[in-house]
Amino acid sequence: MSAADYLPWFLGSPLTGMVVMVLVHTMICRRSGERRFLGGVATAFVCGLAAFLVFQWWVLAGTVVETETVFLALAVNAPLYVCLAYCYYNFVNLGHASIRIRIYAECREHGGEVSSQRLATVYNDDLLKDSRVRRLLEGGDMIRCGKTYAAGGLRLVPVALFVFGLKKFVLGRASEFDPPA
Repeated sequence: MSAADYLPWFLGSPLTGMVVMVLVHTMICRRSGERRFLGGVATAFVCGLAAFLVFQWWVLAGTVVETETVFLALAVNAPLYVCLAYCYYNFVNLGHASIRIRIYAECREHGGEVSSQRLATVYNDDLLKDSRVRRLLEGGDMIRCGKTYAAGGLRLVPVALFVFGLKKFVLGRASEFDPPA
């Protein structure tokens, strides 16, 4: 077969590495929970990189290609795998990072320091929940019906179902706040 016949396989190499990364990170999260979050992502990245390189080698070994084609495949696919891994890291780190970014901004607004009492006041669970509910109400995504709430619009439901499904797959639970399974 020619290199052109293997083109879909060339393009599949970074995705193969990404799938391995997600599966390894999933196993680490389910075994150790939040204790090894960053270490788990790093380990999963290395495992995915190894899988990417093995798959890339397997595809290239099955073709009759020139040396420059090998270098071109690696020059395109290696950065693509790294970009996919970076996107995955940011996706799984989003919940952790959002609160930290808000706290950093709070420190900056107050001259670089903020008291623990202020943090406890601003970032307690009830206030965070209330601000999220208020944003949903203001955006029309939720409506208040007496003492209960109902979905106001369905635009966020598919996104929420997708995110919760991914979290449940990776963490083994729908939220990082749920007790470990």
